[in-house]
Amino acid sequence: MYLALYVQAARRHRVIVAALTTLGLLAATLASWQQAPCYEARSQVLVRFVPEPGMTPTAANVDALEQGLVKTYVGIVATERVTAPVVRRLRLPFRPGELGSRIRASSRIGSALIDIAVVDTVAQRAAQIGDALAVQLAALADGTNAVPAIAAAPVISLTVEAAIPTSPVPVRWASRLVVGLLAGLAIGLGGATFRYQLAARGEPLRAWLAALPAGGWAALTAGSGAAGRRIAARVWARGGLRQ
Repeated sequence: MYLALYVQAARRHRVIVAALTTLGLLAATLASWQQAPCYEARSQVLVRFVPEPGMTPTAANVDALEQGLVKTYVGIVATERVTAPVVRRLRLPFRPGELGSRIRASSRIGSALIDIAVVDTVAQRAAQIGDALAVQLAALADGTNAVPAIAAAPVISLTVEAAIPTSPVPVRWASRLVVGLLAGLAIGLGGATFRYQLAARGEPLRAWLAALPAGGWAALTAGSGAAGRRIAARVWARGGLRQ
């Protein structure tokens, strides 16, 4: 029933749908053009266990525990436990939570290496953040007690320093245009359906607009929700909706 309503409304007011869909595409294009260039810096750290003096833990236990430790540190790189000290140390102009949204950490299965990627609008600052995150992870590991089962303590070391990126990250035009297209289409269908509902109950658009100052939000929402469903049902009963 509602699909038929949308189809009928889109046919009747195809100009509205086309105009708002095009507007969505233009808005997505404009937003992409105006976005400041972003740079991505990558660093890498190694997670391992260092045995206590005089102890030789079994390799099987160490490997299993290292894999669990790697997963733990991958999960906390973007948290405030790591980002807050980095923000303070580098005096960054944004909050720890915002910095966390710019960080991506990953590790391959079976590897003790953690890859850290940082995106920022300033190339040099992106590299500084990447190295500072590695230093903070190492500090967290230094403050961790040795694991009694293997008599070894976790150690994190920086294996690849973050180089200053020379070119910005490419803009993902395809995905942004698709989002703009779908958003414009959704708004266009909503506007066309609203106009169709007004026409179905014989209310001119000018009269509805004139009622806005007096009716406020009640007038604004008159064509949606339960009222909209009742209108659709009446039009359907009169045969006004065609497949």
